[in-house]
Amino acid sequence: MSKPLVLVVDDHPTHLKVCNLLLDKFGYLSCCLSDPTEALEVFQATDGFAAVLMDWRLPDMDGIECMRRMRRIDEQRSKRTPIIAVTASAMTSDQKLCLSAGMDDFLAKPFLSDDLKFMLAKHIPTTQPAASGLLKDVSAAIANGDLAAADLICAQIVSLFQHIWGEDKRSALDGVLHLANMLKADGLSGEANALESCVRAIFDDARAP
Repeated sequence: MSKPLVLVVDDHPTHLKVCNLLLDKFGYLSCCLSDPTEALEVFQATDGFAAVLMDWRLPDMDGIECMRRMRRIDEQRSKRTPIIAVTASAMTSDQKLCLSAGMDDFLAKPFLSDDLKFMLAKHIPTTQPAASGLLKDVSAAIANGDLAAADLICAQIVSLFQHIWGEDKRSALDGVLHLANMLKADGLSGEANALESCVRAIFDDARAP
């Protein structure tokens, strides 16, 4: 089973690095972004995040507004992604404000690694795979013979991996191929073949002059 995906939105580079390291240690795949607008774009394009760690104090758009926009996206999908406020504003009144605004939980900075581990375990089912929503859509498209739709969904998964690995496209594509191998191991050969086909086409495009 592939790792659950966690979206981290925080404008502090050190905190993003710490979250990336801890999430990897705890068995999660992380997408760490400093720009809330970019985070919304990734959230919109990827119906596969198991949880969101949201900084409250963000430039241009605060974490509560970003959370509200994510809620509207989730409403269109008939689901609710756990969104956890992670902030240095640790007063009781701050916690109440975040929770009353719609956050699912509150984690004050600085936090211990075990605090983060407990918080994620509290909100993420242990059986939830990464990009589960997208993979279900791939499976449905393949079953209906709509390969064009399957390719489009696979392209979204590739895009997600590119966000995770940044400019290193080779690493992003290697990551998706690794996901395809895990899918094969789980008996999901149709989804794996669709991913591999999409990934190799994109990689060939990247190598073209």
